[in-house]
Amino acid sequence: MFCPQCGQALPAGSLRSFCPSCGKRLSPPAKEASGSAPSGSAQATSAQPRRSRTQLGALLVLLAIGLSVLPPVAGIGLFWSLVMLAGAVLVLAEERRAAGLPGWPVVERLPAVTRHPLVPLLFAVLTCAQATLQLGCGVVQPLWLAAAVLLGIEQVRWLEPPPVARDRLLLVLGAAGVCVFSLLLPWASGSREFGGWSTRYISQDTNVLADQRFAGTLQNEYNPLAVTRFSYEVAGQNQTLASFATVALFLLVLVLLWGTARRDVPRSLPLWLSGGLTFWYLFIADGGELGSLLFFPGLVVLAVLSVRHFSRGRTE
Repeated sequence: MFCPQCGQALPAGSLRSFCPSCGKRLSPPAKEASGSAPSGSAQATSAQPRRSRTQLGALLVLLAIGLSVLPPVAGIGLFWSLVMLAGAVLVLAEERRAAGLPGWPVVERLPAVTRHPLVPLLFAVLTCAQATLQLGCGVVQPLWLAAAVLLGIEQVRWLEPPPVARDRLLLVLGAAGVCVFSLLLPWASGSREFGGWSTRYISQDTNVLADQRFAGTLQNEYNPLAVTRFSYEVAGQNQTLASFATVALFLLVLVLLWGTARRDVPRSLPLWLSGGLTFWYLFIADGGELGSLLFFPGLVVLAVLSVRHFSRGRTE
């Protein structure tokens, strides 16, 4: 079977709904003619979504966002909540279309780019990034983690990625693992103090007053014994723009491992992603502690692999 757009051969037995070379959406294969109409059980089976793990992962994301509305539960912020909510709706709508079910009218009126075959994959990357930033003890953290596992496994299986050299696989995953682990550690620390100042009324009694100019007035006095100092640490998860950096990190891993399998992925994309991560690390994030120091070698390895990825593409 060949793609009608670019003419490239399609993998045998593939479940993809798009061409791995040019990205064109493919029509489902025609069913063989049969003398008898399909039974009710067969129709019910064919109407089930193909990627049930993706559907379950999207539902878990919606549940996690819904629970984060409660005051005691920490959420991901309004912006990312809206982004993940929109992504979950688009993925669920794609699942309905893949199952042959009627689409939602509101979603069907959206631009065609919202129905791109890579939308579920991008949603899986966003979910993995948010699950990384939400790692810890809480109510919604297990939901994010379960959604990331379901979406990640299902999307990798659905993509049918080509085999990757073992040394390259270990380098990319090892460097990315170091970067992800460093986000859980302290990146910056400091101390602050408050208190120490008090207001006192100056008596007008000349026997106890040394300076008559302040008699009968209120004066602010600094008492070093009343100062309260506290120390704080800021983890990589809580750094400025850490969400965007984590998304870029997961996209970089995906492109370095399987970006060569798609012609519509620019060779320069890893350079842009690693460059953005480097800019964030050097000029935006606060550093100095163990986490920031551990992040640096992982970033260097990914940057070197990005340069090699781009150079190999220019020589081909």
